[in-house]
Amino acid sequence: MIRLASAILLVIAAGILQNTDLLNIAGVKPNLSLAALIVLGFFINKFTDYLILILISALLIKTAAGFEISIIVFAAIPAIFYFLRRLLPWRASLNNLILIFAGTLLLYLLIDPAFISRGVGIFISEAAYNLILGAVLFWAGTYKKIW
Repeated sequence: MIRLASAILLVIAAGILQNTDLLNIAGVKPNLSLAALIVLGFFINKFTDYLILILISALLIKTAAGFEISIIVFAAIPAIFYFLRRLLPWRASLNNLILIFAGTLLLYLLIDPAFISRGVGIFISEAAYNLILGAVLFWAGTYKKIW
């Protein structure tokens, strides 16, 4: 229960931070919510608990009234990766990084594919930013047993 509570706090903090410019570096903002959800997929054992985290995150990053396909895509990626994470053959720490990069790429391919070609440098910077934050969160979960 404490693990789930700390995971909920992380998702809330990530959602709030993502809606600010606090993590903006040179015009690049990480997708902290996506990275946090992918990391938490390695530590949350019950899929129903994980779905709660996805729902909270999706509600926090929703910026407009009404239906947004981008929110469905955002929620589907970590949900699918939750099951995929155990099928990858490498160490969990490497799988985490692979899934964070794949999640970042997939999100843009499904929502705005032209963004990648228009701003390759920004995409690479954001992906690197997501990977760094994801590695730190994974370390906190693995060695500090926070979630």
